[in-house]
Amino acid sequence: VDDCDDTDDDEDAGEDVEESDDGEETDDGDGEDDDAFDEEQPCNGNVRVTTGIQYGQAPLNGSPSPLTLDLFQPASESETPRPLVVMIHGGGYVAGSPDSMGDIARRMASRGYVVASIGYRLNAADGDVTEPFLRMAQDVLAGTNVSDDEKPPASAIGAGMQDAATALNWLSEYASDFGIDNTRIAVWGESAGAFSALQSAYALDDYGISVPKISAVVSHMGGLGVDSLMESGEAPLFIVHGTDDQIVPYIEAQELQA
Repeated sequence: VDDCDDTDDDEDAGEDVEESDDGEETDDGDGEDDDAFDEEQPCNGNVRVTTGIQYGQAPLNGSPSPLTLDLFQPASESETPRPLVVMIHGGGYVAGSPDSMGDIARRMASRGYVVASIGYRLNAADGDVTEPFLRMAQDVLAGTNVSDDEKPPASAIGAGMQDAATALNWLSEYASDFGIDNTRIAVWGESAGAFSALQSAYALDDYGISVPKISAVVSHMGGLGVDSLMESGEAPLFIVHGTDDQIVPYIEAQELQA
């Protein structure tokens, strides 16, 4: 069934197939018309959504905490591995959830991408984060134009960035299980998530941290903090940022563009 078919001939057209991490399938029944997103782009059939996949475990306020993601895949089979988009939600590293990226994740999956919307630790405390990520977060705080009253603790930033790296490495390790092409991985972040996405693509190697090579980056209301970390030949970057942003100033986008 083609989820881009908006006719009345098949009432099931356009509906996603969802399943939990135990494999039980449910119909989300949202009736959303994916054609409204971009009529010029082709769609590739229904989308299979698997929620709550555990990709790791890390301390949160001193106690072990599971790290989970939601996976969006085209329901149709493909002999060719598909590109992966890793989406990272916003919320200032103290709030938010993978659900907030669900609509765009479904639309991307309907066009042939495998999409992982990751959860990560929120409001992490000192002692929850390993040293290189904590140092990287401190450098971000020192270099960003975000006002002091909007800055989260370095421990919260470091945990979010560490979990993004963990998710990237886990997805790369199990790429064949999910039909992922390891040579085509993009990161897409919103606000705080965009900071993590940018760090994943341009900064981790400078701190001795390894992740799969990133092929493309989407920064929605994000910043890098230390712009000198961007080097020629690294992943191309698409920036979306409002000029009146009162949380992450527009100058962050201008500095990335420069």
